[in-house]
Amino acid sequence: MRRLVDAPRQLEEMPPLRRSESSDHRRLGKLRQVADELRSETTDVPTADGVADAYLTMPDEGEHPGALFVMDAIGLRPRIVEMCDRIASWGYVVLAPNVFYRNGTAAETSPDGPLDSDEKRGDFFKGAGPRIAGLTTKLARVPDDAVLFPGHLYSAEPSATMGETRQWNFVFKPKSEREWLAMFGR
Repeated sequence: MRRLVDAPRQLEEMPPLRRSESSDHRRLGKLRQVADELRSETTDVPTADGVADAYLTMPDEGEHPGALFVMDAIGLRPRIVEMCDRIASWGYVVLAPNVFYRNGTAAETSPDGPLDSDEKRGDFFKGAGPRIAGLTTKLARVPDDAVLFPGHLYSAEPSATMGETRQWNFVFKPKSEREWLAMFGR
């Protein structure tokens, strides 16, 4: 097994928080403790068209329910690891596959560091744009009556049709790379 990330080390290397962020400081301390108590690794998931690298985390050796964590367009990165570890701390085995594995490994398709400036975001999305557009094109072909689990309406409903999602969730409205980039001002 390979290590994609070293969650405890990355949490330790985070910059110190200001006093006004005391609730964030408590949360970060709890995450550091949780990360130390979890069993985490990267693994390879065989698929019909290749091998996807994935982050796998779990509370201990026992049996636990599973959760599949689908990453966002930015990629499999320390923030995703933090979220997966948090879910694992609730008693779940969590698998977060690199959905862009057809384009490269998580290390190759994720940002090298924080996207904390317009220049860094612009540089990253020059490469990420075509990957995202490929998924957008596939989503545009999903029929309106297809049911999505979970639903992407940001509500308590566990599912929604693709038609409802297109109507209410702005992220699913673009039908092409050009429309998607225009939505984000590019």
